[in-house]
Amino acid sequence: MRSPGNFLVMLILLSVWLTHVANAQEFGEVSFIPIPGTPHDVVYDVQRDRAYVSNRSLNQIDIVSLDALSVESSISVGDWPSGLAITPDYSQLIVAI
Repeated sequence: MRSPGNFLVMLILLSVWLTHVANAQEFGEVSFIPIPGTPHDVVYDVQRDRAYVSNRSLNQIDIVSLDALSVESSISVGDWPSGLAITPDYSQLIVAI
């Protein structure tokens, strides 16, 4: 499992509209995961070691495997998904549309 610091940098890199972040050397290993479309929000599922990314332009939620460092699948949702939340027991993903 990755440390929260490494994951924070990965989340920031997923947010393609952010261009300047704190010095990555402070966090150690950094990985870039290309996400097509317009990523908007990200939540981390610690139990499955996955990230869920709301993708506004493609009207979907991208499921990112942090082991493979790639999008493993997507879930179609309504127009312009924005905010994401995951329940404390990690059993449900909540999507704001």
